[in-house]
Amino acid sequence: WSADGAAPATIDVPVDATPYAYPPNCADVPELFAAAPCCAVTAAPLFSADECAFIIDEAERKDGWVPQEFRYARDVVQQCEDLPEVRSWLEAA
Repeated sequence: WSADGAAPATIDVPVDATPYAYPPNCADVPELFAAAPCCAVTAAPLFSADECAFIIDEAERKDGWVPQEFRYARDVVQQCEDLPEVRSWLEAA
């Protein structure tokens, strides 16, 4: 995501991934996902168990879990942006 909140046109994922779009004629597609795949399933994990534990640990210490009615990718990014150690680690990757 860019500083102005706009989604990039396409994100190149350096792993084997299968993209999935919303079903045709779906009436409730979020604007950010209307013209591109909304998710992808990778053939291998993106993060190791230790890396996942690192992310979860900082999130638990911050105690910033926010219930949300909808679960779109941007929600996850926003939460990671609030975790200084995780954000630094992700930006360096």
